[in-house]
Amino acid sequence: MRLTLAFALCMVVARMVPAQAGYSYVKIQNKQIGGNNCVMSAYDSNNAAWLTSSKYSYASLADCEELCSAQSSCAAFVDNREASPVYCIFKTSTVTNSNTAKDTYVRQVRSSTPPPPSPHPPSPPPPKPPPPSPPPPGYPPSPPPSATSCASPLSHLPPPPKPSTFLHPRPPSPPPQPPPQIPPTFTSTPSIHPPHLTASSHPLRLHHLPPPPPPPPPPTSTATRHRLRLNLASSA
Repeated sequence: MRLTLAFALCMVVARMVPAQAGYSYVKIQNKQIGGNNCVMSAYDSNNAAWLTSSKYSYASLADCEELCSAQSSCAAFVDNREASPVYCIFKTSTVTNSNTAKDTYVRQVRSSTPPPPSPHPPSPPPPKPPPPSPPPPGYPPSPPPSATSCASPLSHLPPPPKPSTFLHPRPPSPPPQPPPQIPPTFTSTPSIHPPHLTASSHPLRLHHLPPPPPPPPPPTSTATRHRLRLNLASSA
């Protein structure tokens, strides 16, 4: 009975804390904030929901959000969802580290002011063009041009007759002629040796030529020259 009354009193005190509508909370799953506990001004030692001045055993996470939003030094709270009973710890820092048994909720300022109006209002849409005026009474509309009026003046002429192949048969094509055969021609190859010059063919040129020089003596060996010297000495 005493525990039930204490819990009911805790819920009343939590509802009496004014909620700040200008804050929202971003959840960072599996993260915690080490140290930096925030001493809450709403702490009540007679309230069983307060485990310490920074730990609160909540009925829902909305209780932790209201308490953190009511204090300016509270920057976040850590949800110990695996504890029994569950509770949140209020923090003055937002530096997190990994912990798979906890979640961190970081407080952020919620913008409640509407965006400023545009300095240049949007231009009105252009006016619609007026409908076309009807024709005056008694004036018949011009008929649409017919197909015959736009046709070419030569379109009524009949097409020219096709040439008949029965009146003028095509002459047969001549048979193919074999290519003309050219008889082989034999040409004599001029001799590369000059003709023999004679006195009758070139009388003037041969008369003026000097006599050819005598042929040089055949070379003699040393033994031959020695024999000739011996012959000359014996004859003398």
